Amino acid sequence: MSAYIVPYIRLLGLTIVPVMVGVILRRRGVSKKTATRIFLAVLFGFQLPIVFLSIWTARITAAARYLPLLTLAAWFITMGIARGVSGLLKHEPRQRGSFIMSMCLSNHGYTLLGLIVFVLFGHEGLSQASYAQMGIVPFLFLVCFPAARYYGSGGADISTGRLIKDSLTDPRILPLAAMLIGLMLNISGIARPSPCAKLLPYLVYVGTILSGLAVGILFGGFKLGKYARENVFSFVYRLTIYPAIFAGLACICGLGVFDTRILILFGLVPSALFSNMVSDFFDLDTDMTASIFAVGGLLFMFLVLPIYAFIVLSLN
Repeated sequence: MSAYIVPYIRLLGLTIVPVMVGVILRRRGVSKKTATRIFLAVLFGFQLPIVFLSIWTARITAAARYLPLLTLAAWFITMGIARGVSGLLKHEPRQRGSFIMSMCLSNHGYTLLGLIVFVLFGHEGLSQASYAQMGIVPFLFLVCFPAARYYGSGGADISTGRLIKDSLTDPRILPLAAMLIGLMLNISGIARPSPCAKLLPYLVYVGTILSGLAVGILFGGFKLGKYARENVFSFVYRLTIYPAIFAGLACICGLGVFDTRILILFGLVPSALFSNMVSDFFDLDTDMTASIFAVGGLLFMFLVLPIYAFIVLSLN
């Protein structure tokens, strides 16, 4: 049991402590512009090399060849559902953009889902999870960025051509180029230098800590009175419908129990740091994304994750 408790405590430290420090800095007068600068530093200084190095050595196995397509399908389905629910909640454009980002961008990176699958399923689980979420880079920069840009403009009548042009010329999509280069190196069979393997965990941890710090600076409180409906829907959706979508897609494609368990976890994990970053970049409702991130993260860490881990370990 101690083999699981230590990583769990480390996970709590990586995800909760930096946010708390950011909240303290906000109360001491640190401005939201500082959070934007931190997010940019994370994007170019950490996310870009992380994407490049991880894709370079991603294991593309025949048994899991459908995984990236399944996760992409689930993200698009969730984006559509969130758009419909946002209309029912009568969100104004900036709130709508934040709600959609909070719903379709879940925390399936290396410091939450990645660490969980590594502890529960070992290196094979981490490889499968890394491969499954390979589509997040094009989804983030080619789908979420344009959508956030549209809603951040207040829902103004922006032509599709202008939206595409602005998105493709945005220097913040450089990690997409890094992913493509890493994928070409992967396909070509060029081995990644061994020192890079030692560097990757530090990039992940420091990038996560800095991102959490930025989220804390943006965090204006849980604001459950204002965002109660959004938080309830996000939690219930991620507890029921989202994992059911992943399980259904896995069943349709005939995936085994191992891959299905990992995909279900993709549906269970809470809103991501990325949703806060996108909301900040494009002037969406950062209070909403921070609230959903904080509430969902706490419920997942202290309620959902222990139950999921108990079930998985009991079935092994």
